[in-house]
Amino acid sequence: GKREGRLKAAREMKLWLVFDMNGTLISKHKKTGKFKLRPGLRALRRLRDSGHFRLALWSSAKRGTIEMVLEELESAACVKFERILHRAHTLSADAKLRGNEWDTIKPLRPYFGSLERVMMIDDSQKAAPAEERNWVQVPTWDHRCSDDTVLDQLADALIAIQSQNPSWDARLIASEVSAYLLQRASMTKTGRGAAALENNGAARKHRQQHRGQSRMSLVQQQQQQRRISDGLSSEEDDLNFRNLERETSATGFDSGTGCVGSMKLML
Repeated sequence: GKREGRLKAAREMKLWLVFDMNGTLISKHKKTGKFKLRPGLRALRRLRDSGHFRLALWSSAKRGTIEMVLEELESAACVKFERILHRAHTLSADAKLRGNEWDTIKPLRPYFGSLERVMMIDDSQKAAPAEERNWVQVPTWDHRCSDDTVLDQLADALIAIQSQNPSWDARLIASEVSAYLLQRASMTKTGRGAAALENNGAARKHRQQHRGQSRMSLVQQQQQQRRISDGLSSEEDDLNFRNLERETSATGFDSGTGCVGSMKLML
């Protein structure tokens, strides 16, 4: 009825925050596979409880890697991610732009709809062509800084902005939030005097990255169109919930996203 319509409209007004995992929320050792959680994860609960945001997790890692980390990560953050995506949902980065052959990009539109209502929170450039302005760059966490406050600073900035105007286009504010976080990180590392010069260059470089619209190669265009129109490949079809035995009665099944229970991996 009318009430359901209002609830749906309010839900759609919320801004998706799509968090990267390694380097953003955790630090994972490449050789041992051991990981540490970034300080300040409770900031994610503040974001959720503000009523302005929906939280998603998107890692370029495989599903199994996410499963090893997810329970501890969500417990520390006191949140359940509404949507979880993994490497099978990414696309290969353009050969001219990637540093390594395994580098990927994360196309937001196929999974989150309007680019006005979604931000990618990532320590590295994983934005798809024409989606660069949706990227919020956070300083990479490598586990050595135990008093890191980046996630709290991110929450403070986003909640303040959305409280002023909940209908802001995400692309208009992402670069400013990035510049703010880079400035705070720079001031913490080098002191206020040296930070001013360093931050001016970092912020300027980031804004240029957002303004520059890289061209999608023909191969990428075809690859992305196949992903959108035909769904996931046969390899990805195999990524189902047959081995998951979590309780589903509390959250049920979301037919719109193919999500079951508290583990909401898009299939």
